[in-house]
Amino acid sequence: MFNYFTTLIEFTKLLIFFRQELWNINDLDNYFIDTNNVDSFQKKVISYGIICIKICQWISQRVDILGKNTIKTLEFFQKSVPAHSNLFDKDSPLKLGLNTKFSYIDNVCIGSGSISQVHKCISIDNIHGVIKITHPNVKENIDKNIDWFTAIVPIINIVYPPTNILNLNQMISTIKIQIDYSFEVKNQILLKQILSKLEFVIVPEVYDYTHNYIFQEMCCGLSRQEIEESYPEYLIDMAQKTQAAYFWMTYCGYIHTDLHDGNVFYHIDSEDDSKNKIIIVDFGLVFELDEKKESSLHIKNFRYMSQKNNEGLQLMIKESLDKFLYSEKELQKIYSRINSLNLVDKDLKNMNMVEYADDILNKLNETNAILRTPELYCFLGLILVCREFRDNDGKPFDVLISSMNLLLNSKDEEVAKYAKEVNSYISNIW
Repeated sequence: MFNYFTTLIEFTKLLIFFRQELWNINDLDNYFIDTNNVDSFQKKVISYGIICIKICQWISQRVDILGKNTIKTLEFFQKSVPAHSNLFDKDSPLKLGLNTKFSYIDNVCIGSGSISQVHKCISIDNIHGVIKITHPNVKENIDKNIDWFTAIVPIINIVYPPTNILNLNQMISTIKIQIDYSFEVKNQILLKQILSKLEFVIVPEVYDYTHNYIFQEMCCGLSRQEIEESYPEYLIDMAQKTQAAYFWMTYCGYIHTDLHDGNVFYHIDSEDDSKNKIIIVDFGLVFELDEKKESSLHIKNFRYMSQKNNEGLQLMIKESLDKFLYSEKELQKIYSRINSLNLVDKDLKNMNMVEYADDILNKLNETNAILRTPELYCFLGLILVCREFRDNDGKPFDVLISSMNLLLNSKDEEVAKYAKEVNSYISNIW
């Protein structure tokens, strides 16, 4: 339950605890050049618990607005969250409670995230796999802190407006979902079925689960960082396959919102590297989209993007507004005001992506609140991406085209048909 006194006390403690980082908030990238500052900050975050770790994981993905040193400091929490040792000691309560299910559980953790850690194991039926189990006291830590963390985010946004773009409350609202293993398993089984049409994607099979653990197939692969360091020749292939899987997933109406480095791995086939695959794990943050297949949002966006000049923008806005009961006169007035904004008439070489996004949001707010729809934002995002690719000789765009070619060569007719349609739109855009 929300408590003003608790929130005030905890917020004050937070400010004191992170006073050094807050003092350097406008120059964090230089502050994190010093490894002592990095170590100190990371230890503070870990001591604060799950929500603070989750916030760092969330922010670490914003490579568009944060400096290299800051990203590197925050990325630590994607793959280096300390595991709890001795969970499966011989006489531990947890081990004793699992004795009827498993004949062996290795005490050495092979992977640890903010909520769970993973160990090799063997079931009583002699099935080899891994067990995913929550860290001790996870639920208690979340229940104790989530209300006051949620309450201070609007204050932080007011005091330091740049944090608005991080959408922290949205992230915090998903934390409790991630400790629900039944929700995660349901997503994993569903995505395994959807992604089974792609020959280059592996989703581990779930053998058994309860609200306390998930017992699943063990799949071995390398992280993006390991590929970059040891097998750089496969880095583009990994990117292409990840992007292709993501596009197919969203086309089918589902989105995995947590595809960071710790959740995507690359399996190298020692005999034939054309059979290399990606492994996708951790399905606690998978959500269903309202529209699927031919009516999916990104198919619509590609159709609109292939229109000349601003015609696609007009079509997207019209579709966004059709759900509301505007008269023809009101619609024309809105169109006129939007045209005067010149939303897509920007020189990206002299304006970074965040400034452009802020400019769009501010102008839309001035125009009409009803225009702030997910469809319109998604479309504007594609405009940004495609125009940025053009300004950079199209090299990132080549990865997208190659990703579609992977799908185009699929043995599954539906996948190939989808890729062919998207490729035709890409050709028109490019």
